[in-house]
Order: sequence, then structure tokens, then C-alpha cells
Amino acid sequence: MGIILEASHLTYGYDESSHAIEDLSIAFEEGKTTAILGANGAGKSTLFLHLNGILQPEQGEVRFRGQPISYKKAGLRQLRSKVGIVFQNPDDQLFSASVYQDISFGAVNMGLPAEEVHRRVETVMEQVGITYLKDRPTHALSFGQKKRVAFAGIMVMQPEVIILDEPTAGLDPVGISELMHLLQDVCRQQHTTIILSTHDIDVVPIYADVIDVMDKGTWWHMVRRRKFSPSRNCCGSIICVCREFRICWKFCIRRITGT
Repeated sequence: MGIILEASHLTYGYDESSHAIEDLSIAFEEGKTTAILGANGAGKSTLFLHLNGILQPEQGEVRFRGQPISYKKAGLRQLRSKVGIVFQNPDDQLFSASVYQDISFGAVNMGLPAEEVHRRVETVMEQVGITYLKDRPTHALSFGQKKRVAFAGIMVMQPEVIILDEPTAGLDPVGISELMHLLQDVCRQQHTTIILSTHDIDVVPIYADVIDVMDKGTWWHMVRRRKFSPSRNCCGSIICVCREFRICWKFCIRRITGT
């Protein structure tokens, strides 16, 4: 598979004094799960907002399937039907009165027939395991339930790429495991490209195919999953694979912090 989404020499600043990202180039392979790691302020969220067209770069461009994205209304609508983003805080994404209405919002905006909207919403709710919440007010949900509803609201549009900003933040270990297994199933069954950022590095070697490291607004390092294959002296268990990943991550931390 080739590159489905890429950023080329992106530069963007929220004020004139500094850049959140600077000359950032990064590419994402179709059908893969890519984890982006980096300290707070590394530019991960800013990159994600560019990939979805929410922010427009001062310099550089974003390309979807090799074509520069259009920032006209029609172009952005088309892009966001193909590239969905789930924000770190689900309260930034949920606004409808009920779970069903919130999940259906994206599909309705796509102009789909009512029957198709209903079919998609019912299917996604079952996949995500929230059918029992369909009539519940979104403000009455737990944090973990809100995360699932926000994810379902993107899934219903059947995008080719799903971007998740800190999807495991605020979840307990069981919630993290359930969410990551769900993402893994979506990637495998629907061949959806997954891009996520996380500080929960324990999940990265288990679920990610590609790992990118960002530092101070620019791309620094990439490691593919095959790099985590057990060494000759390794017993082959996931514990050993994680140990090898941790050695790589510690090296990255030293590089970033200068320690």
C-alpha cells in the first residue's frame, strides 16, 4: 500500500513569536496504524488539525492521495468525509441532545438517505458497544462513554483515515484495552488508516505498525513495527518485544531532552 495522507514542509504558529510546527514533513501509509509520540508542546495536536483541514498552514501543504487539499467549503467537506478526527476531550465534540443524534450528525451532513443513516448508526453503535446508550443525553455519560460516542460519530461516516488525539487519556486500564482492541479491529476489518498520539507508551508496541517521534514542532524519528521483532536472544513473548521498544523509546527521550 502507498501513502494516503502526507504533510510537506508545514509551518504554523499561533502567534508571531514562535512556531508550533516548523518545516514538518511526515507521511502516513494506507491501512496502517501510526502512533505519534512526543512531549507536550511537540506539535502533535497542531499537526492533526492540519491533516483534517481545521488549520491552514502558513507554509507547506497537506496532500490526500497525492492531491493538495482544498480549503474551499466543498473541498473541506469532502476531506472531512474521508479524514475524521476524534479530539482528546470528547466534550469538544459532543453537542447533540442524545447519543443517537450525535452519532448520526456526520452522516446526515453527508446528505445520506435517512434509511442509510439509520443503518450506519445502528451498525456503529453495535460495533462500539454503546447501543444501550442510544437514547441517553450526552451530558449524562461517563468520560469513557463519551470517548466511545465521539469515536462512533466519526466511524459512521466511514472515513478512510481516523485521527485520534490522545485516545487513551483519562481511561482506566480496561477502557484503554477495549478502545485499542476496537481500533485494531476497525483497521483490520475496514482497512482504515489509524493515526493517533499517546503518552501511554505501553500500548504502542502492541498496536502500532509505525511509530513517529516529534520534537519541538518537527518530525524527528520513525520506527516500523518490524524493528520490534524479537532478537535472537529473545524468547519471542510480547514482554520481550515491549522491552526492546522501551530501549528504543528511552533513546528517543534522551535525544529529545538532551540528557
